[in-house]
Amino acid sequence: MRLDIAPHRLRWGGPKERVTQTCSVIGCGVAFTCDDVPLRMWKDDGSAIALCDVCVDRYVVSDQAGTKRVHGKEAKRGDQG
Repeated sequence: MRLDIAPHRLRWGGPKERVTQTCSVIGCGVAFTCDDVPLRMWKDDGSAIALCDVCVDRYVVSDQAGTKRVHGKEAKRGDQG
């Protein structure tokens, strides 16, 4: 799995910072509780991002056969959602 989004559009929290309560995609800002986070990813240095359902559907790409999630379902790369 990888993210199909420009790195400068993500707000990474530092390893010693509080866990974020909002989506890490700059311009989204959907609020959630720690129990409701659809996806959380970490770098090797411990910094983390959290994504809401909408941003997971929009930016998460599966490593299997070049598919991308479009509106909650897998679609071949280039398909319209």
